Amino acid sequence: MSRYRIDVTPAFLADHPGAYAVVGWDAPLQTYFAQVYTLEPEGEVCDPWIGTTWIEITNVMDLCANLEAYADIPAEIAWQLANDCATGPQPSALQRAMCDLF
Repeated sequence: MSRYRIDVTPAFLADHPGAYAVVGWDAPLQTYFAQVYTLEPEGEVCDPWIGTTWIEITNVMDLCANLEAYADIPAEIAWQLANDCATGPQPSALQRAMCDLF
């Protein structure tokens, strides 16, 4: 699994000081994912969290589209994400079987 912290857009940051986002490639689930963290009175909150199911987001462009309201993925991170997918380990037969159950 890869994981990269990225900045949120200035507009989102204006309403949510201290917010940031995380993007990555989850090899066992074969999906890209993103998490947006905000600082709330009860502590750090992750919302939204996308890419949590088997083969949910299969390309970087779809990941970018899902994050459009929160953050822009820098070109070098987008390239690294695509590379992580292309060169990362494939899920084992057991991992594929478990994902198929859900």
